[in-house]
Amino acid sequence: MGQKTHRNIYLFSLFLLAIAIPTSVFLMSLSQFILYGNWIIEGGFKEKWLRLKSNKLVWIFVSIYFLHLLWLWPPQDYNYALNDLRVKLPMLLLPLFVASSKPIEKKVIKFIFITFTISVIFVSFITLYRWIFQDSLGIVDYRKVSPFISHIRYSLMMVFSIFILYHFSQIEKDNNKKFRIIYLLAMLYLILLIFILRVNTGIFVFLILSFIVFTYILIKSSSCIKWFLSLAIIIASVLFYNYSKKIWNSFIVGMKSVAPDSLVYTPNGNIYSFINDSKEVENGNKVWFYIQENELRKEWNKRSRIHYDDKDEKGNLVKFTLIRYLTSKGLTKDSLGCSQLSEEDIKAINNGIANVEYTKKWALYPYIYSFMWDYYSHRYLGYVNGSSFFQRIEYLRTARKIIKEHFWLGVGTGNVRRAFDKKYEEINSPLAPEFRLRAHNQFVTFLLTFGI
Repeated sequence: MGQKTHRNIYLFSLFLLAIAIPTSVFLMSLSQFILYGNWIIEGGFKEKWLRLKSNKLVWIFVSIYFLHLLWLWPPQDYNYALNDLRVKLPMLLLPLFVASSKPIEKKVIKFIFITFTISVIFVSFITLYRWIFQDSLGIVDYRKVSPFISHIRYSLMMVFSIFILYHFSQIEKDNNKKFRIIYLLAMLYLILLIFILRVNTGIFVFLILSFIVFTYILIKSSSCIKWFLSLAIIIASVLFYNYSKKIWNSFIVGMKSVAPDSLVYTPNGNIYSFINDSKEVENGNKVWFYIQENELRKEWNKRSRIHYDDKDEKGNLVKFTLIRYLTSKGLTKDSLGCSQLSEEDIKAINNGIANVEYTKKWALYPYIYSFMWDYYSHRYLGYVNGSSFFQRIEYLRTARKIIKEHFWLGVGTGNVRRAFDKKYEEINSPLAPEFRLRAHNQFVTFLLTFGI
C-alpha cells in the first residue's frame, strides 16, 4: 500500500474513533485496532521516532503510564493493578501513535471535532426520546436514559461539544455564516438538554467552564458591555438565590413543626401516629406525621399491583415511597389520603418516585428541590447513600485520610481499592457497601496512588 492509502486509513480510524466515543465501545476498540495496525504496516519508524523525540507533550502521557508500572513494587492486589493498567493502556498507545504520525492539517482536525460533536448530538436525540418516554419504555432510573454509556460520561461529552461549537462559532469563526448559525443553535440545544437531563456532574463542569469563559469575555469587552453583563449576572444571581432560599425555607419550617398535643383521629375513627423527633420533610410537611398504617396498607393493596410491604421498581420499600409521596402532596397517610391518589400517582410510586414534584419533567423547581433535599438530608439526617454529590464528598473525605497516611509514596498502583475498603471500615463510613467506591477524581487518585 502507498503512503496516501496509509494516510487515508489513519484519518478514517480517527474519524471512526470520534464517532465511536459517545456511541460504541466496540467501534472504539475497532478504530484503535485499525490505527495501530496501519501504523505498524506503514513502517517509517525512524521518522516516527524523530517526531516523538521532538514532541515533549506526548512524553507526559508516557511517563504517567510508566509511573503506574513503577509503582507496582509494593505488595498489593496485582489483579486490580493489571486490570487498571489494561484500562489505561490507550492513554499510553494513542498519544504515541498519533504524535509519531504525520501532523494533521488544521481543517482535518476541525472536521474530526465536528464529527465527534455530530455523534454526541445524534446520541442526544435518542437520549431525549428515552427521557421523554421513559415510563412507556420501562426506564425507572433517569440515569439509564443515556443509551450507550454512563449518563455522567455522556454529560461531560456534551459539555466538551458545547465548547467545541462555541469555539467554531465565536472564536475561530467559520467563513460560512450558515454554519456559524448552525453551530450556535446546536450549542444552545445541548446547553438546554444538559439541564433537562439534570446530570449534576455535567452541569457543575459546564458552569465552572462557562464562568471562566464569561470572565475572559468580560475582561476583554468594552466598558458598556461590561456594565450590562455585570448587571445581568447580579440580577440573575439574586433571582436564583431568592428562588432557592424559598425552597430551603420550606425544609426548615417543616422540620420545626410539632405534633398536636391531643390525640387525632382518622375519618374512620382510628388514631394517627406522630414521630415528633423525626426531621424528615417533603415539601414543607413532616413525613412521619398523620400516619395510620393499617388503613394505609389496606387501601394501597386495593389499588396497586405492588403490595405495601414489597419493594418498588427502584428497590425501596413501597411503604416508605408511598408515605413520602403522600406527604409531598400534603395528604394524610391513611385510607382517605391514599384514595385521593390518581392512577398516575400510583404508577409514579410503584416506579420509586417519592415526591410529586419529581413527576414534573420540564420544571426547574424539581431539580433545585432535589439538590436541596440531598443537602438537607445530609446535614440534618446524616444521609449519604444515593446522592452522587454527597457520595463524592465522602469519597474525597476518605481519600484525604488515606493520602495523609501515605503522603510521600502513595499506596501503589494495585492498592487503591484495598486502601479505600480498609479506610471505610476504620472510619465506620455511612456509605452502604455498594456505594463504597474510590475517589471520582483523577488528581486525587493520582496523589493517593503515587504520593507527593
